[in-house]
Amino acid sequence: MVATLHRQGLRPAKIKSAINKRFPGNKCITRDIYNVVKLVDDQDKIGDTPMQVLENFLQTYEFTFYTWENPSTNRMENVFFCHEKSHTMWRAFPDLLLIDTTYNTNMYKWPFVQFVGVTSTSKSFCIAHAVIFKEKECNFTWALERLKGMLVDCREPRVILTDKDQALMKSCEKVFSNATKNLCRWHIFQNIKKKHKSLFQTDIFESFSYWWKVLYSSPTKSMFDYNCGQMEATLAGHGRHEAWYYIRENWLVPNKEKFVSCWINDRLNFGDHTTNRVEGQHANLKRYLAGPNNLLDSIAAFALEVVKSQMEEIGATLEDSRVRVKKYHKLTLFEKLHNRVSLFAIAKLDK
Repeated sequence: MVATLHRQGLRPAKIKSAINKRFPGNKCITRDIYNVVKLVDDQDKIGDTPMQVLENFLQTYEFTFYTWENPSTNRMENVFFCHEKSHTMWRAFPDLLLIDTTYNTNMYKWPFVQFVGVTSTSKSFCIAHAVIFKEKECNFTWALERLKGMLVDCREPRVILTDKDQALMKSCEKVFSNATKNLCRWHIFQNIKKKHKSLFQTDIFESFSYWWKVLYSSPTKSMFDYNCGQMEATLAGHGRHEAWYYIRENWLVPNKEKFVSCWINDRLNFGDHTTNRVEGQHANLKRYLAGPNNLLDSIAAFALEVVKSQMEEIGATLEDSRVRVKKYHKLTLFEKLHNRVSLFAIAKLDK
């Protein structure tokens, strides 16, 4: 029954629901359905190479995809794929692009890159995915050029948010030279935490965390200078001079214009200061994955499940904005915006 329903295109959650109706009281869980689906898929793949299986899947389920082979080894080293629905959403909402890489997703141990966008209703969506051989500038540039190529006759991203991966940052500058490039505050904090673990094992943690948030939220450059002094005094007072030197030389001197409020608020930033939306998409995907040793077609299949669930939710929020008017938005000022501008955007204006 699972095999029949799966081949008819039903998602595992729907298959489980159908089984529960047919066989009340059964004890199967969603993971059991995924395991059977994987068995069915494996049987259907007999005789094909892993790349043939991947390409067959991507063609069948309306993905645009590209691969790159290293000419010196004739080995496939990069794969980029984007679902048709994600492509439509990307062209509708290209303004904000968030990029992050995750690991332990596939049997080749290659980094998995997710490109995430944001709708006018503040919902995240997966734009595209890439599996790359190494986190090198040439590989990121190849993937970003594929992403850019999907915006023909459409405006390009105006803001890009990443971590401090130098190769990725250089690629973004090369491919999307006109976009504002900001750094993820969460990743910066994690880097500081990793570099100076002693800061997080003493009673100065709360004080440091407080001044760090005050520092990156500085509304003016004079307040930034003052807050720098306060943080330096706090760390010095606890004998943590080396931590202050690391923060100053690695983050504040070369990169403050990319994450501190008084600089980034001079430019369009859409209010997103972390890549946590991408981290959320990593978590969504890994909920589907059965460990770190997946074939690439399995990753594509799970990515499809994530995209489908996102599109349902996004469609509901867009429709809500087309038909609803919130009571506290019934002002003359907003009359021409009702059902034409998202409820999220009107709430921002109201605030």
